Order: sequence, then C-alpha cells, then structure tokens
Amino acid sequence: MKLTIKNFRSIKDQEIELAPITVVYGHNGSGKSSLLYAPMVFKNIIVNPSQPLEDFFHLGFTDMGSFESVVHNHNVKEKIEFGITRSWRNGASIQHSIQMGNDTFSFIYNVIPAEGLKGLIVEGSSARINTKYPYSGSALTNIILKSLNSTHVVKWNGILAQIAGHLTNLKLNSNEHSQSADKKTVAELNAIVEDLRKFEMVPLKRGFTKPFFVMQSAKQLSGEDKTAALLTSNKYLLSKVSHYLEKMTGRDIRSNIIPGTGFYSLDTTDKKTGITSELVNDGFGVNQLVYALTSMLDEDNKTICIEEPEIHLHPSAIRSFCQTLAVIQKEEGKHFIISTHSEVLISALLALVAGGKLEAENLACYHAVKTKKATNFERQSINEKGQIEGGLATFIEAELEDLKTFLKVSD
Repeated sequence: MKLTIKNFRSIKDQEIELAPITVVYGHNGSGKSSLLYAPMVFKNIIVNPSQPLEDFFHLGFTDMGSFESVVHNHNVKEKIEFGITRSWRNGASIQHSIQMGNDTFSFIYNVIPAEGLKGLIVEGSSARINTKYPYSGSALTNIILKSLNSTHVVKWNGILAQIAGHLTNLKLNSNEHSQSADKKTVAELNAIVEDLRKFEMVPLKRGFTKPFFVMQSAKQLSGEDKTAALLTSNKYLLSKVSHYLEKMTGRDIRSNIIPGTGFYSLDTTDKKTGITSELVNDGFGVNQLVYALTSMLDEDNKTICIEEPEIHLHPSAIRSFCQTLAVIQKEEGKHFIISTHSEVLISALLALVAGGKLEAENLACYHAVKTKKATNFERQSINEKGQIEGGLATFIEAELEDLKTFLKVSD
C-alpha cells in the first residue's frame, strides 16, 4: 500500500510505501505526526463526507483548526491531497484520492493497468467527482474497466462503487457468471475504502484516568470510555489484551462489574504478588499499554497508527512491546504506522529482523527530514541481518555531540 500526501501541514508532496510495520523517526517538528494524521483525515472524509470543511480536521484526539491552519505554508490557494494506492489483479493497481480546496473538493479514482497481461485491465481508467462542502454522496459517475474480452461499467459516487453493468463485445450481459464477476470487481474497487475504515489512532494522549466507568455501548463513546467499553463488552478481546499484557509486564487485566450499579472497573493483578488494583492506580506505562493493545487487537482495526509508543516505558518494556508488535502483525494480520524518538525501539525491531522473527520486507524505516518549509521522508533500506542503511541518523548526531563533550573535542 502506498500513501500519497500533498500540501498537508509541513508535507508538500510525498509518497510513502507502507510495510506491515512502518516506523518514522526524526527531530521534533520534522513532520512525523503529519504522516499519521493524514490517513485519519482521509478516513474522516470517507466515513462522513457531509460535514463542514473544518470538521474534517477534528479527529477526536486533536482539533487541527481550519483549512488555512493545515494547508501547506497556509496558502489557501493550494489543494490538500490524500491518496491510497494498492495492488490489484496480477500487477494492476488502483488509487483512490481526494483533493481539498478552501471551497470545493474532488474525489478521484484511477485504475492503473498491468502491461502485457491477457484478460486483465488493458486500458487505464479514471473517474472524478467535483463537489462542494458538505457532500451528500449523491453524485454519480462511471468507472469503465476495459479488458481484452469485455468491459465493466461501474457506478461511483466518490466513496463507493456499485454495479452498473457488464458488457461483452459491447452488448449488455446479465448472466449469472457476469453478475458474479461484477460483484467481485466492485468489492475489489471498494477495498481502499474498507482499508480506510479500519485505520485507528493511538494518540499521545492515551490511557485511563478514572477508576470506574458507566456501562454503555462503545459505538456512542470515544477515547478512554470507548476503549474501556470495548474491553468490558468483548471477553475475547479482553483475554487477548490480558495475554499480551501479562507477557510484557507480568500483570493481567480484568473487567469487574460492581454489583447493583451500572458501573465497572478495569483492574490489574500483579502475578508475582497477587495484588490487584484499579488500572488507574497501576503504573502509567501499564495503563497506556492496555489502551494501545486494545486498539491493536480490536478486530475492527486493520492499520493502527501509534504516536511514540515508548512513552513511559522502561527500555526492557520497549523491547517487549516490539516483540509483541511483531507477533500481533504476523498472527493477527495487523499493520502499524509508528512515530518514535526511541533508538531502543528501532534497535529492538532491527534485532527481531536479525533474529529471524520479523521479515526485513515487513519493516520500513523512514527518516523525517524537514528542509526549510517541507518535510521529506527518506526510506532507509534494511537487510536480513537487521542492518539499516545510513544508520540511525538523528540518534547518531546526538551521540556524537555527547562524545565530543566527554572527549573535549571542539568543532
């Protein structure tokens, strides 16, 4: 999967190839968070396009303000663009993107053909819907998919595709086989939207701040209340979170309903001592791990963006987190986009590659570099020995400065 971001905050024009585990690191203010926030804004638009423009930049955990606040260099004449490209059939690819202006925005779909492959899409196709805020989703256009033997005509409203017809030798064909093919094609074209729906954010502001919660449906909630409700309403999710938490910290997590009330608590038990306490009264590292693990293991989430998971974690816990991350990625099929300032975290992931517990191609490391007004994400190749091209640049710079001080070396 490839993520395209243009004119969003400090990002002028970048394409980022996402791996199952993608890590971005760099100096403060280098644009790391923008990489994580961009798909969340895209998701916000896709899930509910009938919002005022400013509401698209309100993500629940943060409110980024107006269009002028977030457009690159505050130039309201520019258009913000988000896009996702993913592979399709035998080398072909599909791209779903949006362009946001101050007054209007556009939905764009591109089908990029695989060359020289019979029976597949042999001509590129594109569709575009231009509209104003808010958008009801009522406009329709055609995506025409031409292969050597037939033509699919798909209706598209900027968000989802739907069956319009299947043509063989330019004559409408409505037999059972063609209808099945149409349904499959539409499902594949809508795959990017389904991917976006399953993006989730674990923000810097995370964790649980109270000992008791009111019994409510998670669908009506957000933040810690939603996370707590997910745990207490899904015993299978709770058991998974508890399993990984115990491996990492030696504690389990349980949900306990208070008899005669509409309240419940989240409690941890230290396996060494047998002492139980409310989660809010345990260490904050444990507290925020429960929050993160819930998002990571929730079956409704596929790609989880995590801001600085190392916060409040001892180096040994960071290593355990990375080991858990690799296991969840492999066994649960999850994808992760992580921003970090932790050399320990990156080194732990590279060690997993070197130890054969994480495939090199399943880890992508990007160094965020801000040159003047624009952020560039420089990918550093990783080999099967866990070696990274160019080293960990920003960390090496800091270590060199300390060495100069110790050795009393002047510039």
